[in-house]
Amino acid sequence: MLPPNTTSTTNTFVNFTYNFTDALLTNCTLTINSNNIANETNLVSGIHNFSQTLAVGTYRWNVTCTDQLNQVNTSETWLLTITSPPVPPAPGGGGGGGGSFVEVELPPPVKERPEVLPRKSLLEKLLQREIDDDESRAKDFIPKQPEEEPEIPEKKITTEEELISVIKSRKTASFDLRMFFAAITILTVVTSLIFTAGRAIKRKGNIKRLGGELIELKRDFKIKKRKKSNLKALSKKFNKLKKEVKSK
Repeated sequence: MLPPNTTSTTNTFVNFTYNFTDALLTNCTLTINSNNIANETNLVSGIHNFSQTLAVGTYRWNVTCTDQLNQVNTSETWLLTITSPPVPPAPGGGGGGGGSFVEVELPPPVKERPEVLPRKSLLEKLLQREIDDDESRAKDFIPKQPEEEPEIPEKKITTEEELISVIKSRKTASFDLRMFFAAITILTVVTSLIFTAGRAIKRKGNIKRLGGELIELKRDFKIKKRKKSNLKALSKKFNKLKKEVKSK
């Protein structure tokens, strides 16, 4: 470090030079007479300095460095004496003289191992899953409370106009109800008429079809009669068709 220990100078502008070695970024502080005077941050390993202007007197100074892992190291405390009145520093001039450097060496960073949490066994995981499933099923079986409908306060009738208005609204509601039932009755009658007409149309079509079959059967009957074959079966079918036509 510079200036060397027990240095006596007449120069009031002093460069406090120091050196440190660390693999991490480091913050360093200059302490003079137990007071923190200056601070530098995010420094890398090498030579650095603090520049200060001091009055006549005797000073005890050191440098403390702290890296990113909060590892701290402080240099030796050295003595500096300024014996002359304060004189402005000459341009380009510097204080101090030659001497050897004293390194502020910090211990190597300690790697922190991540905390390893214990693994749960397969049985514990299965038990926990069963517990979670039971809780979810229990929530599904809890009946929900029905929401209470807010009570609508009954409006009190105080004037004759309000009474007439209430009577008219009730008459309108009663008329609307009668119209609704009348519409249902009309719709029922129309549906019944449509169904009856459909059945009549279908019956007419069946009669027409049976009539055609009867005519065709008569013709076949005559043909079969001439041939004198299967006469009994045709006669039975003919009589059955005649009954169906009469019933329709």
